[in-house]
Amino acid sequence: MTRHFCCKLTALQDTSNGSCTSQSKAIHQSSTTMDTSNGSCTSQSKAIHQSSTTMDTSNGSCTSQSTPIHQSSTTMMPPKVTRTLAIQVRTKCRSVSTQTRPQTRSAYVQVNTAIRQSLAVQTDISATGDAWDLLDRLHGTSSPISEQVPLPSEFLDSIHVEREGPVPLASSEPAGLCEKDDTFGDCGDCPASPTSPPSSEPPSMCQNDDPTYDPTYDSTHEPSYDNSFEMDDEETEQGHSRGENKYIVYESCLLECFRLCVTCYAPSKPSLHLSGSCLTVTTLCPKKHSHTWSSQPYVGRKPVGNVDIASVLLFSGSSPAPALRMMRLMNIRVISERRFHDYQQAYLLPAVQTVWDRQRDEDLTALVGEPVDLSGDGRCDSPGHSAKYMTYSFYSHRLGKIVHTELVQVKECPEVSASSNMEKEGCVRGIAFLKSKNILIRSFTTDRHSSIKAYMRIHQPTILHLFDVWHAVKGIRKKLAAGSKCAGCKDLAPWVSTVCNHLWWCASASGGNGELLAAAWSSVTNHVCNIHTGHSLLYPRCLHKDAGDKQWIVPGSPAHTKLKAIANAPLFAKDVKQLSPNAQTYGLESFHNVLNGFAPKSTAFSYEGMAARTMIAILHFNENSSRLQAVTNEGQEQWHIKSPKAQKGATTVYPRMTAVTFEYVDRLHEEVLERCKTYPTFKEALAEKSPKVPPAFVSPGPRPSKEELVSAHRRRFAKP
Repeated sequence: MTRHFCCKLTALQDTSNGSCTSQSKAIHQSSTTMDTSNGSCTSQSKAIHQSSTTMDTSNGSCTSQSTPIHQSSTTMMPPKVTRTLAIQVRTKCRSVSTQTRPQTRSAYVQVNTAIRQSLAVQTDISATGDAWDLLDRLHGTSSPISEQVPLPSEFLDSIHVEREGPVPLASSEPAGLCEKDDTFGDCGDCPASPTSPPSSEPPSMCQNDDPTYDPTYDSTHEPSYDNSFEMDDEETEQGHSRGENKYIVYESCLLECFRLCVTCYAPSKPSLHLSGSCLTVTTLCPKKHSHTWSSQPYVGRKPVGNVDIASVLLFSGSSPAPALRMMRLMNIRVISERRFHDYQQAYLLPAVQTVWDRQRDEDLTALVGEPVDLSGDGRCDSPGHSAKYMTYSFYSHRLGKIVHTELVQVKECPEVSASSNMEKEGCVRGIAFLKSKNILIRSFTTDRHSSIKAYMRIHQPTILHLFDVWHAVKGIRKKLAAGSKCAGCKDLAPWVSTVCNHLWWCASASGGNGELLAAAWSSVTNHVCNIHTGHSLLYPRCLHKDAGDKQWIVPGSPAHTKLKAIANAPLFAKDVKQLSPNAQTYGLESFHNVLNGFAPKSTAFSYEGMAARTMIAILHFNENSSRLQAVTNEGQEQWHIKSPKAQKGATTVYPRMTAVTFEYVDRLHEEVLERCKTYPTFKEALAEKSPKVPPAFVSPGPRPSKEELVSAHRRRFAKP
């Protein structure tokens, strides 16, 4: 008849006097005492006892004491119990009562011996090698035992090394044998011992399924406003990093780690609690050992995973509804859309505002003291003339960054009575803000907006107001393309691109001389008729070489008349003198493309949401605006081919830039976590927040009730 058992072995060494003390507690029938002075070994068999062996290296003596421990004689033990012998290394212990954490070197051997034979072993070993190599190293020269001691054959036959890895324990110290019932851990009657925090490694459990397992939790549970299983800060603050990897784990696979109690290895039943994406598992075994494990660390009183999900939804420019729906379709537990808006209002929007204000102040500080050339342009939140928001941005050509932006809402003030007035209002506010920051604006390049032209001429006469060439060329191209389709004007079609390129050249070659620019531009009406001299006093002749054979336009023909009407239009002839020779708004057009990714025109946002997404788009654009052209391993520049829609199928080549970066997300995430620590609850965070939001758009007149609207509702067709 055999019996399996487990011992807890501890090696303590006092480095001050070179003595070594060993203690072992086990429920067994024999003890081994060794005297190192004469190399003899004595074995005694007594009742259930507790033994301690002390070896003093100063005189080579060894003493052994045993104290009987009473145990009820009615205790029935199963004929065969399997236990695990845990041998762990401990270093730098100062006393018997002071022990350090076990190091990573450990070996777990399974002992199967006779009921009256046992051995308490303490040494420093590794988990590598087979059973005989393990015994050789156990009693080799590195062992504290000076001479090898023969072991019983039953013990040698029963040793088996588990190569699959150790089973992590719940605490930093392996559980000892209970003095009452031959089990691991605290039975409830023994004196309580100090425990350590749970190990960060998930426990490795056996593969046998527990047939009694039946998890019960409400899958539709949505945490309340401030009771989302939040814990005290002292209990939940853990180390975490945004760059830490996250994995999708199936519930059935995860629960395999909680089949057994991590203290006594008895079957345990886990109970689950969900707080958004955070899963908390609490296990309870028949011996009342309770352990709690959380799938996420906490920041303040919020699970970091919930904060991360809400953060990345906003910082990536994603729409929360389809993104969360996608994860729900996969049965991935996530926060609700309402909870996302709670996080956005309490933590995300203030964090975005703080990070943007910090970067804007740094950029504006770099511009103070020198004349600055700026460009400005507006972007509506929806196509057509029914926009609700206008984002007006200011671009610095020296920095290559957006240095300021203004968000205007229609009818927020008397000056913005309609959407057509929003662009001027954004320009006026932006210039006033930049002047308050001591920015000396030398030139300001915009499109040919009539209200802005009047404002700059009357209220900002000291600022050189220039017009963007791209907008002017865009308008000319559109008019020429439409004019070439008129009757008798088909000869104008081949000259559309040539005339547009000539306008680009005139703006660049004039060097800021408006009169010369206008004279060079007006010569195009003679050039298309193969007349290259006698244009004007400032620009008497064309500067190109022989033009060669082309499909020239006949002077006085309908095509020539249409071209002269477009090129010499009174309003355009006046504005062409103010075309910018250097600064353009193409940087702003690129930014608007980026903004479309963060705030699509097809999606409606609140005022704060629109402002935050605009700031994030600016952070992304500013970080990646100075990227270099990518090169191959051989050092050759990389290019890629495009067929722009505006060029009607023409193919062109563009430089391939280096990959975009997202370092701004780290700054945003750090600010969000800092706010979560400062304001642990939503109520505290919202109470501190002081948003500057204009009143919502309200239609004139009293709002009718829902009942009145329903009664007045009519259908075009009869209801089937």
